[in-house]
Amino acid sequence: ELSTGTPKSDDKPKIKTPYLRVLHNKVSDVVEAETSDLCDINVKIKYRVNFESDPQVWFDIDNYVKFLVDHLRSVLRNAVKKIDIRTFYTNPIDIVRDIVLGKQREDGTRPGHVFENGMRIYDAEILDVNIVDKAIEKLLVDSKHSDVKTTIQVQEASRNRDVTKIITQINDETETITNVAQLAKLERDR
Repeated sequence: ELSTGTPKSDDKPKIKTPYLRVLHNKVSDVVEAETSDLCDINVKIKYRVNFESDPQVWFDIDNYVKFLVDHLRSVLRNAVKKIDIRTFYTNPIDIVRDIVLGKQREDGTRPGHVFENGMRIYDAEILDVNIVDKAIEKLLVDSKHSDVKTTIQVQEASRNRDVTKIITQINDETETITNVAQLAKLERDR
């Protein structure tokens, strides 16, 4: 049996089939989670799944789709519960991918998520991330805009300081050259 619909639930119909696609399966779901500061989020995700290792264990689980989404909902909810909304909002895609697939190695690959029935999530596509409370989302967007504005102002002030330093240095050098020339003229005129 394979669960259908997104998000997956027991209320949606299931497909019964004697066949198992062993490569490049796609399983979509919506995960509802809560951050450490009690902000509800929804993550729409598409898992990419292969069946690997011993084919004898592939059918040990009746509905691998339900098993997969139930387990990963639990994993994601637990991990997200340890992160505050501001941290999560800064980079939700990498955070979710790190949770589902493991940290990226030096060679750019990730270990994936392996199950006892030989299924392995080898990739995860984060389709959408929503903050349920729109007032909190607006606060985060406004805060991010303020951060960008401040960064631009600091960069502009830094550039102005650098230009002022260069102009002052050039003026000082010009004055020194002028003074040297005037001293030389006075020496000649004596």
